[in-house]
Amino acid sequence: MRYLTFLLYSLLFIPPGKAQAPVALSIAPDARAAGMGNTGLATSPDVAAQYWNVAKYAFAEDNGGVQLSYIPWMSNLVGGMNIAYLSGYKTFGTQAVSASLHYFSAGEIVSDNEWTDYTTTPVDWAVDVGYAKHFGQWFSMGLAFRYIAVNYMERDRAFSLSATYTMAADIGLYCRLPVGGNEWTFGAALTNIGGKLEMGEGHDVSLPANIGAGSQFSWRLSDAHRLNVAADVNKPLVRKNKTAGSAFDALYFGGGAEYSYAQKVALRAGYQYTGSFNNNRTYLTVGAGLHFYNIRFDIAYWATTGKQSIALHNTLHFTIGYTFSFKTPQPDTAQPSVL
Repeated sequence: MRYLTFLLYSLLFIPPGKAQAPVALSIAPDARAAGMGNTGLATSPDVAAQYWNVAKYAFAEDNGGVQLSYIPWMSNLVGGMNIAYLSGYKTFGTQAVSASLHYFSAGEIVSDNEWTDYTTTPVDWAVDVGYAKHFGQWFSMGLAFRYIAVNYMERDRAFSLSATYTMAADIGLYCRLPVGGNEWTFGAALTNIGGKLEMGEGHDVSLPANIGAGSQFSWRLSDAHRLNVAADVNKPLVRKNKTAGSAFDALYFGGGAEYSYAQKVALRAGYQYTGSFNNNRTYLTVGAGLHFYNIRFDIAYWATTGKQSIALHNTLHFTIGYTFSFKTPQPDTAQPSVL
């Protein structure tokens, strides 16, 4: 079973040649965005903004927060694979600083036969820091720097992939415009721009560089009821790979909605589509959130629809977080409607 785990891991995420890795940087970690069809570039700021668009932190409604997300990865096929994401930020007036740790483990793999003899635990992880600042009432920019480490396989009698390290950077833009008593937001980000991972034995691995843009419209239905509708489009900036196929270089689209009551209860639904059903990144999503005092809990579920999407079917995301005290809100007259 552990060998099957590694086989799936290799075929889906680290094919030979110009593969796309590491896995930890390719998977949306937080349950809120996961429940909305993987939309996070222009949604309202939350603690997981470091992954989506670091510029969003400048418009956060509270003074800071920390959050932990966990995903049992491909659990309907094998056990032991998981993704964890720890993030946090602190605002200072019109500025914010942030940091995160993104970690993936494929579990323990044991192979002992006439060709191979090893025990290994493939992992990749990344740690980053970010800075964001808003300029005026409507626009912000952010920048993040990331250190990435990958260790997929220890050396055996026939083959090895050495541990390797590299650096990357993100840049994000975020704009929010008041429209009457509602809000229209736009976001764009260029993420994971950096060097290749030289893993030895002729295996070069490209970072999952990506450019994306998104928009959200937020209706304030009443003092307690709010509806957010968001959509994102993303384009991986990696060379087409014959082994990986369209799942790693095609445009992919996400859309979703979030209904919240009194900022205490949230219900979410969405859909992600990758230009073809013959891949593992086309799925329906649902999610929910509870917020009491300063603690927030979110959960999301993926039901895949692609013809070859069994690996990610029944994927769950869990997030728990804590936010610090709220800022003093500005009166509505401070931000006149643009329409």
